Amino acid sequence: MSRLRNICRRALILGGAIALSTGFSACSGIYFNTTFNAEKAYRQAIDMRAKRLRLNPDDTVSVTADEKAKLTRAVTKSSKVLELWPNDPKYTPRAVFRIAECQLLMGDYGNAAFKYGEYIRYFPKADNIPLARVRMAKALYLDGKRLSARDALAEVQATHPQGEVKREALLLAARMRIDDQSGAEGLELYEELLKDNALLASESRSELHWRAAQLAYDLGQWQKARDHAIAADNSALPARVRFRNQRLAVLALYGLGRQKEGLAEVEDMWGKREFRVFRPDIKLLEARGVESQGLANWPAASKLYRETVRLGNRRPSAAEAWYRIGAHVLDVQNREDSAKVYFDSASAAGSSFEFGTLGADYSSALGRLADLRTVDSVTLAAQAETRWLLLHPVDSLALRDSLLARDSILHADSLNALAKKDAILKKGSKKKSDKTAAADSVKAAKEAAAKVAKVQKAPSPQYAPFLIAELFHFRLPKPDSAHVFLNRIVSDTLEDTLYTRRAIYALAWLEENQYHNKNRADSLYRVLLTRYPETEWAKQAEKNLELPPTVQTPDDKAHTLFLAAENRRFAGEDLKTRVWPAYRIVADSFPQSRDAAKALFTVAFTEEQAAIAKADTAKVDTVRAAYAMVRDKFPGTPQAVAAESWISAVEAAPASSGSSTETPKSNREEEADTQSEEDTNGPPKVELLDPAAEQDLY
Repeated sequence: MSRLRNICRRALILGGAIALSTGFSACSGIYFNTTFNAEKAYRQAIDMRAKRLRLNPDDTVSVTADEKAKLTRAVTKSSKVLELWPNDPKYTPRAVFRIAECQLLMGDYGNAAFKYGEYIRYFPKADNIPLARVRMAKALYLDGKRLSARDALAEVQATHPQGEVKREALLLAARMRIDDQSGAEGLELYEELLKDNALLASESRSELHWRAAQLAYDLGQWQKARDHAIAADNSALPARVRFRNQRLAVLALYGLGRQKEGLAEVEDMWGKREFRVFRPDIKLLEARGVESQGLANWPAASKLYRETVRLGNRRPSAAEAWYRIGAHVLDVQNREDSAKVYFDSASAAGSSFEFGTLGADYSSALGRLADLRTVDSVTLAAQAETRWLLLHPVDSLALRDSLLARDSILHADSLNALAKKDAILKKGSKKKSDKTAAADSVKAAKEAAAKVAKVQKAPSPQYAPFLIAELFHFRLPKPDSAHVFLNRIVSDTLEDTLYTRRAIYALAWLEENQYHNKNRADSLYRVLLTRYPETEWAKQAEKNLELPPTVQTPDDKAHTLFLAAENRRFAGEDLKTRVWPAYRIVADSFPQSRDAAKALFTVAFTEEQAAIAKADTAKVDTVRAAYAMVRDKFPGTPQAVAAESWISAVEAAPASSGSSTETPKSNREEEADTQSEEDTNGPPKVELLDPAAEQDLY
């Protein structure tokens, strides 16, 4: 009996051990393989972000590539938890909240708001519900859903939150009011909140003072900016936050013209032990103060900027130092080539930093500007030669000889360039075989010849100057330089149907908005109405002059005809005699309009529907021909894509089907129209824009 009792006891112990090990295995699977890795990746991303902000408190980059990779891994591992253990009471809520937090940091505001909503709905008793509510409101607001954000924030405030939730709710409410009102009214709102003592915690008050200081600085209210920056500072804050506050206070002194006081405070910051890690930034702050004292102090400021780089050449401060040197060289000294080198250095210091990104953009713009200047100089030379020949009539043989002489000079220059390049290649590759060297020479010759041909051929006389004006206005903010080139195009007797009208409108926009010369702007708008009466530019000029709408562009006329054909179609008129001819008039009269492809596509579509209604299999070839006409006459349009898909489906169908009734696509017409809706807002569209053009001006 005792033996049987011992066997039973051992069996119970073994069974309990197996059950315990099985439970531990499942628990460890949830935690170590998924949750642990997700939390680790999330912590690493947060630590990387904190380190970046510690080095550069004013960094505007929301998340870097490395941080995004970690956050993406955290989302992937958290999603695995939801997939394998959707009902686990401990780890599932944490996974949902973590996904929402990662998406909010990465700027995926729509999905973040959705995940916060899931967390609130499915785990109403979880610890982070109040924080999830306020962050859902923030995500909705950043996603542009302002009404929903206001409702969500109102629900948060109705619960009388405390601590971190209260701070975030009040700051979000202030931000909403500032966006709805002017900056000055927003600053008054911040000051009202501070007077009412709504934020009791010192950290919350410091944050509100900091936001008020930033807003006042952007508005140019230097004294208010300094007062709020000083009020935001206290010894309990982290070093990076204290440095951020004191830095803005010094910049406000520079704005007030009190550079000496600001430099004295910079010297005091340099001696503080807690700010040693920010010494490159302090040196940069000193350089900015010296530069703001006047052009006479530029050599000293330049030296300080270079010292900033030596203190840390891969920091945000280094990128800003190189950028400011480049900006001075470009704006004051007008040395574009030298400025490009400095902007390249700013980009090399760190492309993820704000001024590194700006440096890369300016460098790219200056490179493009150099190419356009070359094209412009060649075009001007060709125009000068043409004008001289027109003013000095010569016989055809003399004209031929002059052109041959010019071509021979260009050919000789290109041959000299090729010879120099060939000599360099031979000198650097003595050990190469003759065959390889010959191949290299041929390749170099082709590249040089292509380059010469590219420079010689300008798409339009006004092509280069207009794109140069675009660069000066958008990417190198120099409106005066843009004004010069636009004036040159407008005053040129040689008219270009594409760029001249764009230049007139752009110049009028500059005169009205940059130089506040309303009279000249109106006169230029009237020139557009007179010289280009049926264009989008004239239509927009008419709006700017606040005249009654009378301009009808070809697109407007085509759309009127298209609507008339649509009315006939939906009124049930005869397709063959009334509807289809009306649609074909649109395509025949205005083939370049936006409605031309839609009109022919509608003809093909209604032919298909008529064949389906009558079960007429003999009409397959007719319908195919109608769709083929759309595809061939309007390639690249949504209608052409839809027509090609119909033709491909019919051709791929079995021969026995042989009928359009087998492949009805009732929603094809809507799909083709989705991307072809007329855009009636914004500045005028560009007709037949050259593919080399970078963007529309104004």
